Amino acid sequence: MQKESLSVMTVKILLAVLLFAGMGIIIIGGGCIVWEYSKCATNNQITKPVDQEMGNYYDVLEKKCAGDSCCLQSVKTMRMGNFKLVPKSGCQKGFQVNSLWCERAYDWCEQIEKNAWKNCDQDSDCIEAQAGCCDCKNGGEQTGINKKYLKAWESFWKTKCQNIDCISLFGCKDGKVVCENNQCEFKEEAKNNQPDTSNWQIYRNEEFGFEMNFPIIWRDYIEKPKENKISANRNTFEKYSYQSIYFLHAQKMSDKGRPGEVGFVIGIFDKENWLISEGWKKIGENDKYIFGSFSSNSAAPDDMLERYKEISIITSTFNL
Repeated sequence: MQKESLSVMTVKILLAVLLFAGMGIIIIGGGCIVWEYSKCATNNQITKPVDQEMGNYYDVLEKKCAGDSCCLQSVKTMRMGNFKLVPKSGCQKGFQVNSLWCERAYDWCEQIEKNAWKNCDQDSDCIEAQAGCCDCKNGGEQTGINKKYLKAWESFWKTKCQNIDCISLFGCKDGKVVCENNQCEFKEEAKNNQPDTSNWQIYRNEEFGFEMNFPIIWRDYIEKPKENKISANRNTFEKYSYQSIYFLHAQKMSDKGRPGEVGFVIGIFDKENWLISEGWKKIGENDKYIFGSFSSNSAAPDDMLERYKEISIITSTFNL
């Protein structure tokens, strides 16, 4: 009976030892698991994909927009490029601030680097495109990009510039796209020969003391009465005032029988209002005024573009 009790006690002791050993293994293993998880949790690239984390980042920004379309559009642009908000210390070296041209857009940091859209090996890789939100018929400029990215390029600007209103200002230039230093660029053609204006009609404005020359094809142009205007800068929303004289080509119907108008404005500014204005091309200045030109192409069809090209030649003859 005593031997049997000793055997039972021995078994219980062994079981207890095994139990404590098992608990130790579990604790140690659990600790290793916790430690490994903690270690991994410090590395976002291992625990979850970067784009998932970024998605949560942009979701928070979208909620803060409270439905504002300008704000939401800026978040959409940031999400497309994986851009982050500008920190209080500013963008780090190699980055620059970017934003949209509307009031409630976020500002973000964007890396300064060669534009991958424009990479090329030869001229045939390149194609002409608009350089920003607006094309050259509506206040914008021309640039060159790699032709395989043309659709993506146009889609990018369409998305980024949904809230941007372009101005009616024709600025298309003659030129060609070339591959220069492995980047597509638009090169304007040099114009060495000035037009012969000896038989052009001379316009004189006695009130403001300037004159311009009009080609024969503009001989029946219409000069509308001077007006006092108030406008606003689209970026700063500051209002500015000026006096305007509108010149309109007499042709109201294109050669293809479509209605259209071709015209331009001469704006007369005092120096304070000129500093606030935008979209005007400076063509002259005296002690009292600054003079600017602004083309209008809101109604003209493409087959009247030759008249628009003549506007820059006319305003180049501006003289005080």
